Amino acid sequence: MKINISLIIVDHFKTLNNKKTNKINITDIVVFYIAPFLMSFMPYFIDVKINKDIYNISITFFGIFVALLLNIQVVIFSIFQRKWEPSQDHRQAAIQVVFLESRKNLLGELNSNISYLTLFSSISLSLFFAFIIVD
Repeated sequence: MKINISLIIVDHFKTLNNKKTNKINITDIVVFYIAPFLMSFMPYFIDVKINKDIYNISITFFGIFVALLLNIQVVIFSIFQRKWEPSQDHRQAAIQVVFLESRKNLLGELNSNISYLTLFSSISLSLFFAFIIVD
């Protein structure tokens, strides 16, 4: 079975939109991508030396993070699979349908973001392994 990484990335970016205008929220892009990218160059400019302990700590951190994220995805999957009994009252059933659709959308977005974080953490973990081996 293959994992389509491009779908994970596209689905994640779909969650960064403004629900009212249905357009990409620029603030989210700046806070989650541009600012960390710019701040990642700060150690380079102030000439910070990185020792092997930083790599070991990063490998431990991202390894634990991947495991926790995968556990959360299992929980979300079990929530998706849960069967809901419709109410006997027609008005209550209509409200329940709207509520369940909203919950399904929220869990879908949450799953997209967790999949993206798992992918990001796995790539980071692989990079830190490579850095420690090459060093």
